[in-house]
Amino acid sequence: GVAKLSEHTGEAFKAGFYELMMALAVFSYMIAIVNLLPIPGLDGGYLVFLTWEGLTGTPVSQRIQSITLIFGLALLWGIMVFANIGDFLLIFEK
Repeated sequence: GVAKLSEHTGEAFKAGFYELMMALAVFSYMIAIVNLLPIPGLDGGYLVFLTWEGLTGTPVSQRIQSITLIFGLALLWGIMVFANIGDFLLIFEK
């Protein structure tokens, strides 16, 4: 969540420039890995559609892409809300 991310970034900033750059590199790799998950709305979801088109020779219909995009974005929003609620609960417990 946002709170943990800012907490770790602040700790890395206090530790020095090298640690901050390493933390930012790790966060960038984490974002890249999540982006490649086969969830519609992310690049991994589009890779699934492109793979389907490569295997069958016909693209996935626009209607199916739209429906899966809505479900994928709802899933992503749910994950973000869940992660941030957990962070904020930890903040208020302190």
